[in-house]
Amino acid sequence: MGRPIFQKDDVKSEPELHQLMIEDIDALEEGIKILKNEFQCGDRGKADFLYVDSGNRLGIIEVKLESDEDIIFQGLRYYDWVNKNRYAVADMFSGKNINPNEEPRINPI
Repeated sequence: MGRPIFQKDDVKSEPELHQLMIEDIDALEEGIKILKNEFQCGDRGKADFLYVDSGNRLGIIEVKLESDEDIIFQGLRYYDWVNKNRYAVADMFSGKNINPNEEPRINPI
């Protein structure tokens, strides 16, 4: 089996969890490249992470340290914005080989 996913039990804050994810994002999925931490999604807020996967598809990661039923709705707001603006987002990160023809992924953690 693969490496263990992040152990949130030892983490005291969301910024600390973000830093752990930045340092070892391959623990989540091999081939992910973080494009931006705290990515502003228009007036919908900031997604914790905007990334591109090994298939050149955009993705959103939203994390919560504590259980939060709203994480799905929050993630969907960000997803909706990125999906509607995926060609512009691909242009923002033009050197990252993003395929804007593919719908983004969403990963609530």
